[in-house]
This record gives sequence, structure tokens and C-alpha cells, in this order.
Amino acid sequence: MTQTTRRRNARGEGERLRQELIRAASQLLESLPGEESLSLRAVARQAGVSAPSVYLHFADKGELVGAVLATRFAELDRAMAAAAGRAASPEAELWERCAAYVGYAEQHPGNYRVMFAAVPSGDRPDEAAPGAEMVRRLGRLAIRCGATGDPLEVGTVLWCGLHGIVTLPESKPLFPWPGRELLLRRLIACVTG
Repeated sequence: MTQTTRRRNARGEGERLRQELIRAASQLLESLPGEESLSLRAVARQAGVSAPSVYLHFADKGELVGAVLATRFAELDRAMAAAAGRAASPEAELWERCAAYVGYAEQHPGNYRVMFAAVPSGDRPDEAAPGAEMVRRLGRLAIRCGATGDPLEVGTVLWCGLHGIVTLPESKPLFPWPGRELLLRRLIACVTG
């Protein structure tokens, strides 16, 4: 693990350290077998600060892992929104968002693995968990394209399918998978009816 030499933040730049700690934890989580292997001391070392500095921004490891997840889901959501900007119809937007989801997972496999392997601690309701708004947004869009039901439920079905498209070929590489584009088109058609 590489230790960064870091200049001290100027007064009032504490948010910069917070972001550096999130980035350091994310990098470590990409290479560790699981979040239980992550230590706040290792995060501090990776960020180039003393271990007590971590506690200025995060009460414990669970809170830091939650911040990593929120950051990664926001990054995925931004990638999906950027792709959706090219769309001329709700159907095209749904396609672009779903394709961007799969593309993000392919381009950032370590981050994607962390998003689904790490579990934040705390008493936050599941509906406010990282990624929940992204899922609701997908559900609302799918409803505009013909799906029926609650946006969170519809979005969750779509999300389960997207996650399967990303992860199943990796875990079952010998299965005769059709191309991802076909799987995406079939998934969207199944959800939107």
C-alpha cells in the first residue's frame, strides 16, 4: 500500500480531507477481500494523515464505508444522467441510462464490486440508502415507458436485472450468454411491457 505525502489543509478546508479519506478508503476496499479487512489506520496511512484525523470526519468505519458507498452511487448516477442527456424520448433515455449502468460497471469493476460488497452500518432506513434515489428514478422513467406499479418496486426489478447482466457472466463465464445489448433490450421490454 502506498502512503501519500500530504500537505496540511489550510484552515476551513476540512472537506478536502474528508474527500481524501473517502478516496483512500475506496481505493483500499477495491483491493481488499472485504470491508472487514479495512482499518481506519490503513485509511489514514493511505491518505497520508494520522489515524486520529479520520475521527474528525467519521465516527467509525461503518460511517466511512457509508460515505464511500454514497460517493460511488452518486458517481454512477451522474454517469447515467450524462448518458440520458443524449436521449430524445423516454424510451431512449431508459436505454441510455441502463446502458450507462452496465458501462460504468465494466469501466470501474473495483468500484462496482465495492458498491455491492460493502455494507454501511447505522440506523438509516433502507429507502434512504445509497442508490435508492437512482433506483426510484429508473422506476419513474420505466413507468413513463409503460411499466406499472410503484417507482421503487419497478426500479428495483430493473436494477436486479442490470446487476445480473453485469455480474452473472463473470461468475458463470462458460454459460452461453447472449450479448449484453440483447440482454438489455429484453430486460427493458420485460419491465416496460
